[in-house]
Amino acid sequence: MTDGPVPRRPWTILVVLWMGAIVLTALIGLRYSYSPLTRLLTVLALTALVAGLAVAWWAGRRRAPRDPRFGALLTAGLALGLLWTVEILINNVVAPPVPLRDVVDDLFWAAVAVGIFALAVRAASRDRRIASGVSAGLWTGTVSGLVACCTALALVVVGMTLITHDPLNVAEWAASGTASGAPDVASYFAFETLAGALGHLIALGTLMGGLLGLAGGVVGPLAARRRTGTPVA
Repeated sequence: MTDGPVPRRPWTILVVLWMGAIVLTALIGLRYSYSPLTRLLTVLALTALVAGLAVAWWAGRRRAPRDPRFGALLTAGLALGLLWTVEILINNVVAPPVPLRDVVDDLFWAAVAVGIFALAVRAASRDRRIASGVSAGLWTGTVSGLVACCTALALVVVGMTLITHDPLNVAEWAASGTASGAPDVASYFAFETLAGALGHLIALGTLMGGLLGLAGGVVGPLAARRRTGTPVA
């Protein structure tokens, strides 16, 4: 399958977000690196983001000509990513105490996970193919994780005061931050947040999306076969 047109608006948003994550990571490295290790972490993060953008570009431009619903899938991933954005802002702007913060985190995680699973089931049921569910899960999970990643990185660049004044972060810095070698609380949490941002993209985005996509890919065709008697591909 040759390259073809992609859905313009959601695709443009996706590419801009990915390039934004690269730029924000570079800015964090330039502003807050304080040791060979943090400089290495910056390079690794940039490498992972550039590689991710390259893979997404290649896969997206191959997927779009085959699937007229690809734009809707990207849009759904962006919408699920906004849930992560709300969760991150609640934690850093409202800053609820524990255990309420843990409850908020779990509720948003569950909402995103249910959304990814439902989209995967729908795609697999419609196409009668397990692979369609896996693909839907990977795309929606990755896109939603990218939105969360950009939100967290932007918070470091333009909202560090919110991070350093969070009571939980103040307590963490007092307990263990000074032993980390970081020269100040901002540098410490810049790289803590950078790690969390990439975790959202890779672990809670691509990996969770792939697993939920696989689960939805199994459930969807089975449900379709039960309704219609059509064999599973």
